[in-house]
Amino acid sequence: MTRFYTILASLFLGLTHLGHAQGCAGSRSHQVDRDKLNHTTTKVSSHVRMPRANRAQAFQQPGGNQLVGNPYIDESYYAGTVTFYNAKAKSNRFDKIRFNAFTHTLEITAGGKFSYLQGKIIQQFTLEQAGNRRVFINTQGYIGTPKPAFIEVLEDGSGPLQLARGVIVKVEKPAYGAEVNARPKPSKLARSVRFYLIKDKQLQVIKRKKDVYKFFAKMEWNAKSFVKKHRTKLKAKDLKHLVKHYNSLKTSVSPKVIAKTGQK
Repeated sequence: MTRFYTILASLFLGLTHLGHAQGCAGSRSHQVDRDKLNHTTTKVSSHVRMPRANRAQAFQQPGGNQLVGNPYIDESYYAGTVTFYNAKAKSNRFDKIRFNAFTHTLEITAGGKFSYLQGKIIQQFTLEQAGNRRVFINTQGYIGTPKPAFIEVLEDGSGPLQLARGVIVKVEKPAYGAEVNARPKPSKLARSVRFYLIKDKQLQVIKRKKDVYKFFAKMEWNAKSFVKKHRTKLKAKDLKHLVKHYNSLKTSVSPKVIAKTGQK
């Protein structure tokens, strides 16, 4: 009888030890799964895309606050090149590129791997879109406000003046509902697209036609008559025409000057 109770006790202790081991293993397994889930969520949430029916995007800030809006210069990915500061090699080509104007990071895909590049190490990057090559340059060495991290060069002729476009993305303060004790709504990203006239690395933001007149008045040229004659609007096509015309005046010699030079 004593031997029977001894065997029964051993069997009970063995089952208890087995259950404890399986419980520990299961706990470790669940912990690993949670770690994977958290890692995946962190990785994807920073660039998750909402359905195109709702153009706004929702993603998490590093602090965990949700933001709604579009932080990208262009939502789509395009092939392109990246030139780094202090790099001896030529530009690096990547299959997919897009720039986040809120975090100032370049999202790239190369060899099937996704990576982030900090904007401060990039001198310029290009996007190949519908047969056109768009060039974006870093504004670290430029003067002017408001200054975006990168500007897209729209007109870079042989003259002294350049035309560029920049996108600035900021966070709007969250709005509260009309109900009493209503929870604050998610913060929104506010996008502003500005044109810039550039001379000697100084950025002049163009918000209205008066800004154009003042800018060219400092360079002793009356732009008002040109704007009225050609019905210039604050659009890329019209402003490119304006800059091209001004550069042509500074790179060519007028007939009056030729005649006056010939008399000397």
